Amino acid sequence: MSKRQRPQVDYTLGMCFYCDGVYDFDTEGRKHELLKCFDCHRNAHTLCSGFEKTSAEIVQTYDWQCNDCKSCLVCQSKNDEDKIVFCNHCDRGFHTFCIDPPLKKVPEDNWYCNLCSSMPSPPSSLPSPKLISLVDTTNNYSLRRSPTHTAKFIESAKMTRQHKSSSVPAATTTTKLTTSSSTTSTKTSTSTSSKRKLNNHTAQDENKDQSPIIKKIRMTVTDPILIKRKRGRPKGSLSDGEDEEEFFKTFGNKLSKSEADTKRGTPNESDKIKFEKAKTKSAPLTPASTTEIPKITQIAFNHYLIDTWYVAPYPEEYSQNPTLYICEFCMKYMKSQYISDRHQLKCKAQYPPGDEIYRDGNISIFEVDGRKNKIYCQNLCLLAKMFLDHKTLYYDVEPFLFYIMTEVDDRGCHFVGYFSKEKRSAMNYNVSCILTMPIYQRKGYGQFLIDFSYLLSKKESKTGSPERPLSDLGLLSYRSYWKNVLYRELENQESPISIEELSNRTSLTPDDIISTLQTNNMIKYDKVTAQYSLMLDVNTIKVHLSNIEKKNYSRVDPDKLTWTPFVLSRDRLAVLLGQTKSTIKNIDESTDVDVV
Repeated sequence: MSKRQRPQVDYTLGMCFYCDGVYDFDTEGRKHELLKCFDCHRNAHTLCSGFEKTSAEIVQTYDWQCNDCKSCLVCQSKNDEDKIVFCNHCDRGFHTFCIDPPLKKVPEDNWYCNLCSSMPSPPSSLPSPKLISLVDTTNNYSLRRSPTHTAKFIESAKMTRQHKSSSVPAATTTTKLTTSSSTTSTKTSTSTSSKRKLNNHTAQDENKDQSPIIKKIRMTVTDPILIKRKRGRPKGSLSDGEDEEEFFKTFGNKLSKSEADTKRGTPNESDKIKFEKAKTKSAPLTPASTTEIPKITQIAFNHYLIDTWYVAPYPEEYSQNPTLYICEFCMKYMKSQYISDRHQLKCKAQYPPGDEIYRDGNISIFEVDGRKNKIYCQNLCLLAKMFLDHKTLYYDVEPFLFYIMTEVDDRGCHFVGYFSKEKRSAMNYNVSCILTMPIYQRKGYGQFLIDFSYLLSKKESKTGSPERPLSDLGLLSYRSYWKNVLYRELENQESPISIEELSNRTSLTPDDIISTLQTNNMIKYDKVTAQYSLMLDVNTIKVHLSNIEKKNYSRVDPDKLTWTPFVLSRDRLAVLLGQTKSTIKNIDESTDVDVV
């Protein structure tokens, strides 16, 4: 059975890279043949490449290369490009030193390789009939060519001008396309001239037949389609090279030499000294000043236009417009309002794709597994990055659980905020990333999410702490939450209490408890007894808690939580890990394993 071959990519979409497909058909409606370069896979019309009918047939029999990719047929090398000559008949390339016998220099006239010269009838360089039939429709012809092709056409134009001034009258120079270089062609033209002298009447008839064609193709010799390529001379001599360089510098002689001179813009020594002085006087860049300017300045979310704070790594095609449209239910991002409106008509999602584990009034919280709902969680992380400076993970969402907080109404569950949590955390972090949307801030939802994360830690009988580093708003929210929790625990405390006991009650880590007590000047060290003691100001605690109650923020009700931690039995773990029962005999039966 043969191996499956991968189809070759067509980078030009089947169009000629000379004319971009403008001349796919001639005036009679016949389709021009296309050649494909073996190296760069670009297409080119045989006509645009300057091939005659016989040359076009030969070129299609081997792996043809365009002028930019041409290599020597003998040594298969593309080095010494200025010494590669092209056969005027088969378009094969050869180094001058690889030919037998070698050439001393690049021929100025048309050159034929040994393969074509050994043919029974030597090739000629007369223009193709297709070339003449196309000319009357190309008076405003314009081609996009590479610099290599342009140089060859300019060189061919120079050779044609020299021939025009020395061999033919002025009335017919504009119609002269090429000159025959082979001995056989010269003899044929000589014999034809002698016959015209013997029979003037026949010559006049021939001129009458040719006169319409002369008027038909009367154009300037510099038009690229009328110039036969000089394949035997791919690059000019030194003098010609200087003229070509001047031609390109002046944009085709559209500028004068003084206008095209770029020396006046080149920095001199005084400019360099001024630059060094300015660099030393300038203030060093701070991290804030080097922050990348966001391309997406705002997002359309839940009928709101929200200004972004940071840069999110959305795909390039979505980062070009200043506004990004995001569906609040499925988190799909779109780049235009029209696409967003069409999506809203078809989107069937009305709540996050997970399990609802908490419902209290209009507040609902869903648990979403990053492995089961990968696309949703990735889109959620990209959204969070536009408001979190320290957010670094966007696509590796499988090891995390996402807890989505929503407000419920008749239209569905509207996204308010979320926090993510590792399924198995080595540092006992209960929060990896936490966010409340700017349109829902200043409502106590941030404190609600933090309290909910510690409620899950209590259900797991663990202490928890957020993953560092925290954002500026996150640090303020956590300090405020730790203070409120400790004040509530110590409000009616009369007997001695330890840090460990406070940690067991609140699920806060001892480090977070100590830092909060120190920040609020509630710890005192006695040098005599060398012991620490808590200093409580009951009035300060009551005033602080009464101010919080006046805000009437939502509080987490533990009785409304319907949730169990992720645990696996030994047999189920063995199936997932591909182990046998004998492998896990030594594991303690009372040991529970978190799901990864």
